[in-house]
Parts: sequence; structure tokens; C-alpha cells
Amino acid sequence: GRKGPRGGEKKPYEVERFKQDGPPPGGFPPIDTERKSTNTPNIPSWAIIGLTISMMGYGFYGVWVGNRERRALKLEKWFIRTTMLPLVQSEEDVKFLARQAKKRAREAEIMKDVPGWKVGESVYHSKRWVEPPLNAMNFNGRWGPLHEE
Repeated sequence: GRKGPRGGEKKPYEVERFKQDGPPPGGFPPIDTERKSTNTPNIPSWAIIGLTISMMGYGFYGVWVGNRERRALKLEKWFIRTTMLPLVQSEEDVKFLARQAKKRAREAEIMKDVPGWKVGESVYHSKRWVEPPLNAMNFNGRWGPLHEE
């Protein structure tokens, strides 16, 4: 015979309808809508808010104390550094002058055959003091000696 429109053996009007679920015999039991009491304590909102504010206040107080202590340590560190600065600077000046003397002695040795050369004269033609360039001659011993003396 003839087949249905979807290729099945039965035609749409011959297919059994599905069976719909229904309630059980006697119906469903009633739904319990009563509020159940729990064991959680009934804390009022003002107590929760007050506890939150007090804990935050304690935290802010801790931050304030920590900031004060950090500021005092920073001031102490600054005071120590500014107190020691002249001593450290004088030590560096002594080292610088020793390096300059060594450099001038070497310059005199190298340039002894050049007529009109003045040892230690600035090459910048300025009345201002210009810091010497950073090279191995100025840092002899720090970056390793450029030559053996």
C-alpha cells in the first residue's frame, strides 16, 4: 500500500495520539506553604550594622597607626642619610682627588712630547667647572684597571 507523508507505514490520521500524564488517582497531596523555623539566631539589623562599623573602625585605626609608624621610620631614615651625607661626600672627594692626581701624572707622561700642552687644563674652554667624563681613567680600579702601574 501507500505510505504516509513521512515515509512511515501509517498515515497521520491513523497514528495513535500520545497519552497525557495526569494526576494520580485521588489527586496530589496538599503543598505545605507554612514557614519553617530554623535554628539561625534572629539578629537585628542595627546590631549587624553596628558590628560592621566597629570592625571597619578598628581596621581604619590599624591603618592609621601603621601609616604613622611608617612615616616616622621614613623621617628617621632621611635624617640619618642627610646626617651622613657630608662624611660620605668627603670620602668620595678624597677618592676623586687621588684619581685626578693619578690621571694628571699619566697625562703628563703621555703628552710630554706635545709642545704647549698644559697638564690638567680643561678642554672645554669654559670658566665653569665641568665634571670629568665617565671613563676607565676616572674609575680606575672600579671597572678594572685600564693599564698596570
